Amino acid sequence: MRRKHLLISGIILIGISLLVLKFTGQQSQTCVEYTNSFTENFDTIQYKDEPNCSVAHWPSGPITL
Repeated sequence: MRRKHLLISGIILIGISLLVLKFTGQQSQTCVEYTNSFTENFDTIQYKDEPNCSVAHWPSGPITL
């Protein structure tokens, strides 16, 4: 009887410990909203992701999406 009680108590304690560990790692996040406008100029490469924009390694032939 005592052994069964210790086993059930241990399982419950482990379950509670896992729940506590799961939810203590979460941190509150803040959302920052910027209300000013942003104008992008496509005449320059200031905002272009140039290293990842190359089509040099594309296969030959038509491209279908």
